[in-house]
Amino acid sequence: MAVITEAEVVLAIRALSRHKAPGTDGLGNDFYKDLQSLLVPPLVAVANETIHGAQPPQSFMEALIIPLRKKGDSDDAMDYRPIFLLQTGYKRRSDYLDLTTKFLALIQRLHTNTTARFTVNGELSSIRKIRSGIWQGCPLAPLLFLVVVEVLAVAIQTSPQLQGLTLKGAHTQTHIFSGFVDDSSLFLQQASLLWPAMEIIIEFGRLSGLQVQPTKSQIIFLNTAIRQLTYQGIAVVAPSTTTRYLGYQVGTGKLRNINWALRIKNAQRRLLTATRVAVSLSPQQFLTCSSLQTTQTFEYCWASDGGVPGASWMQTQIMWESQNDGCNGGMTHGAFMDAAQNNWSLVTELTMPYDDENAGGSSAANASSMCTVGADKAAASITGYEQIVGIDCTVSSNCKLLLRLALEKQPIAVAITSNGGFDDYAGGFYNCPNNGVMASKNDLNHALLLVGYGTDSVHGDYWILKNSYGSLWGDDGFLKLVADTKINCGLNIFPVIPIGAKAGVQAPTTFEHRVLILNAIVLPGILFTAAVFEPPGWVLQQLDHLYKKFL
Repeated sequence: MAVITEAEVVLAIRALSRHKAPGTDGLGNDFYKDLQSLLVPPLVAVANETIHGAQPPQSFMEALIIPLRKKGDSDDAMDYRPIFLLQTGYKRRSDYLDLTTKFLALIQRLHTNTTARFTVNGELSSIRKIRSGIWQGCPLAPLLFLVVVEVLAVAIQTSPQLQGLTLKGAHTQTHIFSGFVDDSSLFLQQASLLWPAMEIIIEFGRLSGLQVQPTKSQIIFLNTAIRQLTYQGIAVVAPSTTTRYLGYQVGTGKLRNINWALRIKNAQRRLLTATRVAVSLSPQQFLTCSSLQTTQTFEYCWASDGGVPGASWMQTQIMWESQNDGCNGGMTHGAFMDAAQNNWSLVTELTMPYDDENAGGSSAANASSMCTVGADKAAASITGYEQIVGIDCTVSSNCKLLLRLALEKQPIAVAITSNGGFDDYAGGFYNCPNNGVMASKNDLNHALLLVGYGTDSVHGDYWILKNSYGSLWGDDGFLKLVADTKINCGLNIFPVIPIGAKAGVQAPTTFEHRVLILNAIVLPGILFTAAVFEPPGWVLQQLDHLYKKFL
């Protein structure tokens, strides 16, 4: 097996969703995401030692089982699905394993002497040994199950005794078996073929331990004249009714009308709920595609119509941050730190547009007309920042993948060196000066917002960045930066995003309410989910502009 690299582990951690239930160690995904720079090296070491023959850590062999009810309320244990809560370290290691002899040996070790405890209503059961089956909740479980159940699929499809249904269309074909993990369907020409098929299934069960549950199975006769309630111990779906399979209603009626009616009804129910329930703008309700309203100032989401009750708050002078050089600019992470540590509120570019003539000079400190903003315009606050790659990405061959993965969630604040014709860029593709080579990290002198990427038949991969010079600069305010194998004009060095975003602000404890606007800082603009909030007109205009330009 190939050696597992730090970049692969970082990529796996980046894909984690926050606020998920932890395994037996109590350390959830948030722990790994927030401390990835410290955890990646030991995780890589443990993973490589394990795949090359070392015994997995004992905690990797333990699990908590939570029984989840599929629907309704029931006292029948068979109506609950057991979900295994496993260590995040174990699950991430399973994401990047390859199928080799060492891999097969590792699978055997991971499924030998495993244990689990049930947790119900906060109570833990005694330790139980797991003697068969797989852990539902393990990333490897679906793949291992498919490897086994494929034997059943091949046996049914190649059986000379069985005949499937002929489907006519552009290409006439015969279909006999469909499988989606543990949900399988048989399509038989005659009802009498069910028993030969069941014999194959029973024999497969003897070998694998997998059994069909007759009470969980149903039969649909295409001949609607048949009125049987059961057939060979399996319930029959009546001609006038349907049953749910893989999210759809199936049967012999007008299924298209039935399924569309159910989906429309479900959409109406959700929209009705949104109109009746009081909602607030939270990070979970952000549309992370973003309005891309960004400049070299802090900015964030626009407050809802309910607004921040700021009419009674005093308008105050801007409070320049201390981690950087105030009006003379600075780095994104320094501004993020100040905004979080001082609990400063942020405003949008719409409220305080970037002033290219004043914000970069000493006159900005005295420009009261530019630096004064009403506290009622405060839009959001943050708790800190997160470096996208977690480790030094200046030499990582996987940096492109990591940045693209992060861009699926939100834009990224980056810094580049803007020498070599940057100011005169008028569109097209921009190549980094000196073939992407930089003397030092101190050469970074300009902040932008990384908003997308693409591939050109001539220039290859490229990045799309939003600049702060207005729509007359570049390609309507945007830059297409050709991606190189080095550090992309410095873009790879320190890409960061804010974390802990919270809409609105708390009422100030004093008459002075600090609103932060900083030169040479970038933060992605966020907008509302249209299904919950009525977006302001400027949001719709931005979306229309972006749609026409990039989609």
